[in-house]
Amino acid sequence: MPVNSYRFRNRLGAARFPGSTVAGMWMWRSFTVGLAAVLVGGLGWGGTASAEGTALRDLARAKGITFGTAVSAPALTGDEDYRARLKTEFSAVTTEDALKWAVTEPEKGVFKWAAADAIVDAAVENGQEVRGHTLVWHSSLPSWLAKETALEKTLEDHITTTVSRFKGRVDVWDVVNEPLANDGTLRPGLWLDNLEAGYIAAAFRWADAADPDAKLYLNEYGAETPGPKADALYDLVKGLKDAKVPIDGVGFQAHLTGSSQATALAGQLRRFADLGVDVAVTELDVRVPAPATPAGRAEQAEVYGQVVAACLTLPGRCRSVTVWGFAGGHSWIPAAYPGWGDATLLDADLNATDAYREVTGVLSAAGPAADAPVGDWPLGDTGGADVSGHRRDAVVRGTTTAGRVPHVTAFAGDGAGTEASVGGPVVDTAGGFTVSAWVSLASTKVAGVIA
Repeated sequence: MPVNSYRFRNRLGAARFPGSTVAGMWMWRSFTVGLAAVLVGGLGWGGTASAEGTALRDLARAKGITFGTAVSAPALTGDEDYRARLKTEFSAVTTEDALKWAVTEPEKGVFKWAAADAIVDAAVENGQEVRGHTLVWHSSLPSWLAKETALEKTLEDHITTTVSRFKGRVDVWDVVNEPLANDGTLRPGLWLDNLEAGYIAAAFRWADAADPDAKLYLNEYGAETPGPKADALYDLVKGLKDAKVPIDGVGFQAHLTGSSQATALAGQLRRFADLGVDVAVTELDVRVPAPATPAGRAEQAEVYGQVVAACLTLPGRCRSVTVWGFAGGHSWIPAAYPGWGDATLLDADLNATDAYREVTGVLSAAGPAADAPVGDWPLGDTGGADVSGHRRDAVVRGTTTAGRVPHVTAFAGDGAGTEASVGGPVVDTAGGFTVSAWVSLASTKVAGVIA
């Protein structure tokens, strides 16, 4: 039986490798397995080779996705360098604030569309996709709404008026934004308190009636990792689909920090895509303590890369990655998070950061070669998502601290299905770092176990 050596990548929190004094660094260790019929191993979107000189929009297009940014109307109209970089770098734009209700109708019946028109007109001229943000939200509401008695009709009129005005020019709408509280319950506020949960489905139906060709998304934060909020969002979307509500996609905002790990995101995106909706990363930024240190920049770059790589594991389903602002001089982070900043791909002078170079590298990577192992399951991921692009997710098993690091003992899979079992840990860090692996034997149909 031939013997082949393959590598697994592991991101450990505080574990130490023999000969290493740096905690939390990327390390490679090889293990050797016997190969018979089906190999269960993994390589990911290998490497981050620079594609300097090639715009993000072009690199992303080659991968089948759009790469967008939220756009500040004041920056667009007042900063020539910002405007030029926006045109050449991105294939999609999101109206950062310009289509929020408090901006478009500050007084009842008094509409102000100038900021939104500037963004949409520039995007159409530049051949960029437009994402309208947002039709229904608990925040950025005009004060006069609090006195409305016919609130349902008012909301319907707002959605119909806004979507109809931009019909054929706005390609995607964030119809309902952040309907869930952090604990996964429906968020209390003007809409839920007065219209109950039905306002969500109604909003999608009104938007669809106003522009049947636009793609309609539910947009939420805090669902990038497994947990009660992600589960509640899943149930909400499933319920909308079961009720034949015209929802086309789910947006994952991804407002993250440099200490975040986005290794579970691929599994989350896959989970929702399996409901029959598209998914997108809609508001990506990665903030670090300001001023950023080289170490902070490196952590930030890693997270940016993980998010983009996660999207690339779902070709045809993850439609886009959008950053929430691209220029350090026009970022919302310093005002919203005092003491934090440097969250964007370009600095205040529009110079590329480490994060920008990491993203271009991920977008430039070739993906799995035809003769590569059949999947990549990062050891730090608790979700068992295959990030290689082959869509062979695994089931997480085990909870003992002696096993899988840093979160679980092991996960299992046969390289085709998702169900398997394991009797013991496949990773043991006691006194060092070792990896064991099992492969599936066609003659016995034994499920493979992946470390």
